[in-house]
Amino acid sequence: MVKSGRARLMSVVDPDKFGKLYDSIQRVFEMMPVGALIASKILVVHGGIGQNVWEISDIEAVKRPFKPLGATMNLASEKIDPVAVDLLWSDPTDEEVGLHPHAMESFNAKRGVGTKFGIEAVENFCRVNDVELIIRAHECVKSGWKLSCQGRVVTVFSAPNYCGTHNNAGAMLEINRDLHIHCKKVLPRSSKGVWLNDVDATPPPSDASSVSSTEEQWM
Repeated sequence: MVKSGRARLMSVVDPDKFGKLYDSIQRVFEMMPVGALIASKILVVHGGIGQNVWEISDIEAVKRPFKPLGATMNLASEKIDPVAVDLLWSDPTDEEVGLHPHAMESFNAKRGVGTKFGIEAVENFCRVNDVELIIRAHECVKSGWKLSCQGRVVTVFSAPNYCGTHNNAGAMLEINRDLHIHCKKVLPRSSKGVWLNDVDATPPPSDASSVSSTEEQWM
C-alpha cells in the first residue's frame, strides 16, 4: 500500500512534533509563488489560466500568504483569491467549451473548482501577454507529458507510477537559453527505461507530430 505524503511524514517524525512541523511546511507553501515567467515568453503554473486570469499582472497581484481550499471547496466562505484558484485548479481541453464571451472557458466540473480552458482562451492570453507557451502540471498523463491546445500548452507530470497504481511515466523539462525544451521522460521502475523528447517552444509546435523522440535504455 502506498502511503500519502502526510502518512510518510508521520511515520518518521515524533507524533508530538508532527503537528508543528506539518503546519510549518504548509506556511512555506502559502508563501511560494503561484507562477513563473521564463524569458518573458513561457508561463509556468500548476493548473493553468482561467476566467479570472487575463494578464500576467493578475498573477503578480496574488497576495501571499494565501490558504489552500479546504474541505468545503467554497471560495466565498474561505475567502480564497479566485486568481490563485484558477492557477492551481484549472485544466486545458481540446474540446469546444465556448461559454465565455471573451475566452472560451467553462466551469471545471471534473474537479468542482477552477476552469476548463480551450484554445481560444490560450491564444487570447498568449496574444495579450506576448507569451508563446504555457507549461503546467496538475494532471497525471500516461506518457508523463502531453501537448494540448494546438501545441500552446504542455502538461508535465513528474511522478512515475503515481500513487503506485497508475503505471504512468514521469517527465522533467529542461529549457535552454534559446527556449528549446528538452523533455526527459522517466518510466516506472519496472520498465527500466527513459525516453528523451525535444519540443521547440519558440514558436510552439502545432501538434505532436512536430516533436522528435529518441529512446535511451537504462542497463
